[in-house]
Amino acid sequence: MFRGWVKNQLEAKEFKESDGLFYWRERIYRSIVFIISITGLPAYVFGIYLSIKHNLISITIADTIVYGLLLFLWLKNPFTLKIKTILLISFPLILGVLLIIIAGPRGAGFSYFLGFIILASILLGFKGTIAGLVIHIVFSTIIGVGLASNWFDTVTYLPYSTTTWITITINSLVICSITSIPLSVLMHGLNNYITRHNLLENSLKEKIKQLAKAKKEADKANELKTKFLANMSHEVRTPLNVISGFSEIVQKGMYRNTKERDQFLYTINQNGQYLLNIIENILDISMIESQQLKYHIKTVNLCSFMQDIQQVYKINHTPIDILFVPMQTNCDINFQTDETRLKQVLINLINNAIKYTEKGHVSIGFEMCDERLLFSVSDTGIGIHPDDMEHIFDRFVKIANPNTVIDGTGLGLAISRSIIEALGGTISVESILNKGSVFTVSLPLQTQKAPFLNETTN
Repeated sequence: MFRGWVKNQLEAKEFKESDGLFYWRERIYRSIVFIISITGLPAYVFGIYLSIKHNLISITIADTIVYGLLLFLWLKNPFTLKIKTILLISFPLILGVLLIIIAGPRGAGFSYFLGFIILASILLGFKGTIAGLVIHIVFSTIIGVGLASNWFDTVTYLPYSTTTWITITINSLVICSITSIPLSVLMHGLNNYITRHNLLENSLKEKIKQLAKAKKEADKANELKTKFLANMSHEVRTPLNVISGFSEIVQKGMYRNTKERDQFLYTINQNGQYLLNIIENILDISMIESQQLKYHIKTVNLCSFMQDIQQVYKINHTPIDILFVPMQTNCDINFQTDETRLKQVLINLINNAIKYTEKGHVSIGFEMCDERLLFSVSDTGIGIHPDDMEHIFDRFVKIANPNTVIDGTGLGLAISRSIIEALGGTISVESILNKGSVFTVSLPLQTQKAPFLNETTN
């Protein structure tokens, strides 16, 4: 119990260990106050006895005031560390001056003066040392000049001759200097060491956080790539088996009529296109990672651009309705972008919407908002679960559908986001589970050129 009480008395309260030298100065201050308050009681009692015996009432009063204030600092702890430090340092200075003037060479005045400068060096560093030595020199000089000029002939409280005073003060100043200056150097070095240690510790903590984050991301990427590779074995093998099987059937003439042969050839072509799309996605994501995917910026007419996309879905039959917002007169807008890459993104969003919509329709529209073009692709499909929203644009992520098997590599949305961001835009999604989703692409009318963009003009 006593050990815990002592430890509590010496612990820093105002500063934390991460605060460096301030923390250790507070601990030094508290230990000094604690030790002096406990061990100073016998010295105080004995000093009172001697001062009363020699009829030095002023010393008695000063000792009582100083010791009382010291106990107050220890028990109440009412001020900030800076104020408490100045008060603590001033106590031995006051007692030292009084004892030097009143008790003379036989008193402990210069010992208190030494204590004052040592405390200043430890608690205030170089500034405290210089201030303490300057006070010592100024005080000694004033008294020495006064003794030499007989200023104090009528005063009985300066029992020194000029020679004695000079000898004592020079010796005291030398002792104070060789004691306080190395201490302040030591404290300065300690401060630098603690500062560097804290910087290294903080840097190490930050590195550990970064490593933990990198490890988490690497583990996640590794898991996703493992799923991707497992999925690829199915995604690639299935169309290859179809192409190989139906090619052999057609080659050997194993069909009933020309219509059935054409159907087999159509199946071969469709699976070839699907396989090509898989390979293109893998190549695109690889080039995006290495920042080798090039963009060709040119002026694009919005009406013509939307008509081209609309034409794609007039040619290719889809199982659900594809609704395009009717062209308005204000759609005759020119903007700068990579037309091919933007088409790739919008077609990917539309195909995804078709893929995840069993009934209903897919709508494609656009609008102008604050000098930006907003393209939207909405559907009435299965929607996206809230838990999947955060990762929907991550690589190798596919939305799980408990009822049907959805083909795909899980790269389309990741590629789309990378392309749109490279073109200076953003892509976002809003979704309600089992009701549908809305993907929005926002692009500036003037695409800002990035280092890996190539610009061409019409």
